[in-house]
Amino acid sequence: MTQPTATTHSISNGPIVLFGGTFDPIHMGHLRVCLEAGEALAADEVWLLPSATPPNRGLPNAGAAPRAQMLERALQGQSVMRADLRELLRQQAGKPSYTIDTLRELRAEIGPTRPLVWLLGADQLAKLDTWKDWQRLLDFAHLAVLTRPGAATPPHHVDAFLRAHRMPKASINTAPAGYLAGIEVSQLAISATKVRALLSSGRSARYLVPDAVLDYIAEHGLYKAI
Repeated sequence: MTQPTATTHSISNGPIVLFGGTFDPIHMGHLRVCLEAGEALAADEVWLLPSATPPNRGLPNAGAAPRAQMLERALQGQSVMRADLRELLRQQAGKPSYTIDTLRELRAEIGPTRPLVWLLGADQLAKLDTWKDWQRLLDFAHLAVLTRPGAATPPHHVDAFLRAHRMPKASINTAPAGYLAGIEVSQLAISATKVRALLSSGRSARYLVPDAVLDYIAEHGLYKAI
């Protein structure tokens, strides 16, 4: 099976929005979030970064290569969204993969002035202090929180740290890093867990997952026995 390879990107001066996840598999909810966040932040590009083995989650059901290939298929024909596979490649090289390392790499690659925006859900924000060097994230990028009703709130010490950096999302485009903003996006009731459960029980996941991804899943017999 083909292994993930590095991805090249066009370079301009507008914001780059970054969205990480296991994408096990990539589904319409992921794509809709990226579309709406990119529009809200007037981003030139939205990069989807499949994670290797997140420290606070279990092993993905599909391996690195299938998840990378499903993502590439989902993004075929997209003019703004694209895949960046550096976290999978880092793990293949035997190195741990952390968001802070990814942001350091990206900042070094694109230079000091172009805005970088890391998207994270409110549930991730509530656990931000479990991330490696979480206090340094804003040195390299902005954080944009995908808001939804009833989401957990971060611990007091995390909230106190972030409160000083909260700004309207329009301010994100005026600096390369350092701000926290909220973005309201459509909350589609789709999850990779639900998709895997449907597929493992022999039911269809059509209209929850791009057709090209469903074709790949069928071709390779993924998620049959979970």
